[in-house]
Amino acid sequence: MKITIEATLFKDCMKAVAALIDEAVIKVTEAEMTIISMDPANVAMVALNLPSSSAIEWAVETTEKEPAEKIFVNLRNLNQVLKRVAKSDILKLETTQSHLKIGISGYKDFSIPLLADDESKEQKLPTLNHKAKVTLGLKMLTDAIDDCAVAGEAVVFSVDKEKLVLSSEGDMTKAAITLKGADVKIEAESNQRSRFAIEYLNKMQPKVADNVEIGISKDYPLQLFYRPQHFKLIFVLAPRVEAE
Repeated sequence: MKITIEATLFKDCMKAVAALIDEAVIKVTEAEMTIISMDPANVAMVALNLPSSSAIEWAVETTEKEPAEKIFVNLRNLNQVLKRVAKSDILKLETTQSHLKIGISGYKDFSIPLLADDESKEQKLPTLNHKAKVTLGLKMLTDAIDDCAVAGEAVVFSVDKEKLVLSSEGDMTKAAITLKGADVKIEAESNQRSRFAIEYLNKMQPKVADNVEIGISKDYPLQLFYRPQHFKLIFVLAPRVEAE
């Protein structure tokens, strides 16, 4: 594999994924680079799709039997290297049998070891049919979750055809934030309500796009969709069951 790509683009992708997982199998085909992986607790999932058209150069050796090259890496090690890039840098990524070589604008060279292939790290993104979808500004969502964190450790998403309400409750404090208006686009078949851990939600708000699309259904996994210019990012989070 030999890929030449803008450093900040690749850095944004890997940083967003590494917020949830430490190790990942990166699949590279002639058309795209993908990561689909569960977090260690099997509570959340992240899926990244980076098309080959987003790169300056993209060369992958594949066969009919092996249509994708698999690169199993420690994302912490990779992101330590990516911290050393500047906005104007260009990355050259190249694989050998045992290492991922990372060249930065022709004057810095790094190499990180590839891990032994682990099929258990490979996942499929589930097909989820949500009863409600909400599109709003990422900052609006982030602020609402931060407000809810003042009261409790979990946030309830409640949506109807006019508004999205995020609420939380602790031993002493309650919080409820209502999001509606022209900046909040809602498509809802009916009222939906589900509860999620703030600890995980905080890992699913990368600053890669201005807006986020949320898929919500009653007591059903939540999906967060990000669609910046050059790639697609999806997070899935299992609901937190409320005590009777």
